[in-house]
Amino acid sequence: MQLVAIFAALFLQELSRILSRGVHQGYQRREAAVAGVRGRIQFAKLARTGISQASLPCVFEELTVNTLPNQIVKATLGLLLTMDLPLRDAEIAKADATHLYRCLAEVSDVRLSRRAFENLDRQQVPPDYRLVLALCRLLQSGALITGSHERDVQFPWFRADVRPMRVLFERFVSGFYAAHVSDRFRTKRQRVISWPWTAATDMSSGDVLPAMRTDLYLQSMTAGHRDVLIECKFTDRWWDRQTQYAGAKRTLRAPHLYQLNAYLDALDCSGEAEAACEAILLYPLTTDPASYTFARGAHRVRVVTLDLQQPWDGIHRDLLDLVAPALR
Repeated sequence: MQLVAIFAALFLQELSRILSRGVHQGYQRREAAVAGVRGRIQFAKLARTGISQASLPCVFEELTVNTLPNQIVKATLGLLLTMDLPLRDAEIAKADATHLYRCLAEVSDVRLSRRAFENLDRQQVPPDYRLVLALCRLLQSGALITGSHERDVQFPWFRADVRPMRVLFERFVSGFYAAHVSDRFRTKRQRVISWPWTAATDMSSGDVLPAMRTDLYLQSMTAGHRDVLIECKFTDRWWDRQTQYAGAKRTLRAPHLYQLNAYLDALDCSGEAEAACEAILLYPLTTDPASYTFARGAHRVRVVTLDLQQPWDGIHRDLLDLVAPALR
């Protein structure tokens, strides 16, 4: 199953879970002429139009399902309904998407765009919607609508360009943990770790150091439990290319290990680690699985593969199992 299908299947499952409890409602600012007084009277407008016996111009907050999060979700459902996704049980998935789309009948139709997500970033997102909206963003950012027909939909990032795929893989993992372990960890995506270096001569020397950013940092909310540092590596192999030949003993990819080790060194020296870390290099499974664990002082270092071809229940279980040792 291609990664886009994984995202689509996860999106449908999570959305079905949310809507089974009812469509989320939020308050929207509305201007309308109403009988009596509702909210605040628009006196400036009243001065221009005069008083009507039937109504007064008012501005008020109205509880409605027609919110921006629901509009984006509905637009994403509409996008998926136009596509032939390589999903297992594709007909069932299509029927589920159609049912969910109809549940949002009272929600306005909008077109997925960057501006919609920029507006969303300025709002407070309901906790239950975080993963679903993260998946909407992934699907929108990978989608390219060409031609004049909505059926001309392609996902070029999911096929060719590896760099965007790395970002999507990272956001997928980050969104999953933000939604499913928020009661145990604070999720910090792209956490910046301070360099344990100081300028020895020219004080401006520190300005040339690049930012040291982790893909994902899960800070434990319970004393005695470990923090989790995850580096997501969307590559076709977890081993060094020079050791892939017949008879050669495979070794882990040195640059990735050096990177993880540098992060742990910086955390130790700067004192920024609130607890010992479970440091993980996470690769998508391509051919051979990997599961290696090493001790590094108080920290544990692990190299693990995640099978994205398995059913969603298996992905869900494996991602939760990945952070379970930090809770022991």
